[in-house]
Amino acid sequence: MENMASNAARQLTSPTPSKIPAPQPTPSPAAKPGRVPFSNFEKLTIVLAVAMVIGMTIALVTTKIQTTSRQQVLQTIQQKITTQTSQNTSQQQEIGELTSQSHLKKMAAKYGLTDTSASVRNVNK
Repeated sequence: MENMASNAARQLTSPTPSKIPAPQPTPSPAAKPGRVPFSNFEKLTIVLAVAMVIGMTIALVTTKIQTTSRQQVLQTIQQKITTQTSQNTSQQQEIGELTSQSHLKKMAAKYGLTDTSASVRNVNK
């Protein structure tokens, strides 16, 4: 009996094979649950969109610089036009003074010229 009891004890003390859990695959850091990685087409689209935004920004800055430069040139030209217009007005006034009847009589008297005909009239347009 003792033999039988020891057999029973051995059976009880022998390790029972327990279920070993199957190793679960660990998720990779790139693939988070619920997220799908970008496809090559999506990556290309994003790169092209970023390149277009950068290109348009550069074009905008370049256009603003050119606009500012052109405005400075325009202001310079407008100043020259204003100066020339005032010079023209001044010279037209001087011409009017030099061709006036009183000035012509003064110059004639200065050089000894006389008006022989009293009936001569100046006609101005």
